Amino acid sequence: MIRKVKIFNRKDDPVITQVKEVLQRFKEITFETDFVEVYKDEKENNLPAGNGLRYFLMQEFVDALLENRVDIVIYPAKELPYPLNDELEVIALTDTPVGKNNGKPFETPLQENLVVVAKRNNESLRKLFGKIDIRKNFGKVYLAGFGPGDPELMTIKTDRVLSEADIIFYDDLLDSGCLKKYSGEEIYVGKRKGKHSRNQDEINRILYEAALKGLKVVRLKGGDAMIFGRGGEEINYLRQRFIDVEVIPGVTSAIAAAAETLIPLTHRNVASSVAFCTGHPENKIRIPDADTLVYYMGASSLKIIAEKLIRNGLSGDTPTAVIRNASLASQQVLTTTLKKIVTDNIVAQSPSLIIVGNTIKVNNYVEFKKVHHIAVR
Repeated sequence: MIRKVKIFNRKDDPVITQVKEVLQRFKEITFETDFVEVYKDEKENNLPAGNGLRYFLMQEFVDALLENRVDIVIYPAKELPYPLNDELEVIALTDTPVGKNNGKPFETPLQENLVVVAKRNNESLRKLFGKIDIRKNFGKVYLAGFGPGDPELMTIKTDRVLSEADIIFYDDLLDSGCLKKYSGEEIYVGKRKGKHSRNQDEINRILYEAALKGLKVVRLKGGDAMIFGRGGEEINYLRQRFIDVEVIPGVTSAIAAAAETLIPLTHRNVASSVAFCTGHPENKIRIPDADTLVYYMGASSLKIIAEKLIRNGLSGDTPTAVIRNASLASQQVLTTTLKKIVTDNIVAQSPSLIIVGNTIKVNNYVEFKKVHHIAVR
């Protein structure tokens, strides 16, 4: 059996030695290796600036695999562009030769690791190289949405993975008392405006380090991880480092607020579109073309949002609802108009969600109301 391996690196690159060390583990297989001479001068070779060489090499190995000119490509893990072509997959991540760094871990993750890349769903190659794949010792990270605050709105699946978790990194805006029934270690990593327990880079790193230890990790977020929850950033960070990630959706606060206040976000003949927007910082506030607008994290920017909406053509009489602590016993609701928010200098308390649009009038008589409690059903 012949396995042709193509490495896109200079012939004098140390990676050639690493590749040979990997191939020596398969005594029963004959490999035909093809080490290609390339040049690092991007301008001389008409390559894109910056990471031009890397992406040039990526296309070279993609073409070689897709055209069946080679069976596998072995490539430095830290240089593998992300995301990988959908028709390809990493079938193995090799171990790091710690001994070559005086017995100490390398400062850069994946600095001396290699990846074995093949066409997707090649079971024979997957099985062959599976025995050297160190990812089988890694744990898995679940990005799970807790929901808006009411524990009964947490999904059954989130409850299950929490009960199986070795470690739980939990977010703000949820009652940590709800976690006491789970046996996993609990670590708070919540962030509120102006008060972050950890920055996002540190959160990314500790999730990665926990998974490297083989732990079952739950990153528990308020609401839904994929709506203003930094879920995409954490997925990218972890998957670039070959950590398995699964997302479990949660009830986002817009859905909860709409349900608890009987405000439909869409309604026949009134609103056929809805947009979820961020309410801060000020330079990120947008006015999309939608019938119903929902602003998350907008308490401190309430007046600014109202002024921008009016300047962009919305009537000052447009109904507006501000819902604080949606789904909790402490839930509060204010119904008013955009004009009233501006002229009366109405102030909202965090955490609040802002809904703007005529659907508010469907089940509510909208006139300015002071903040009042609505019993949570």
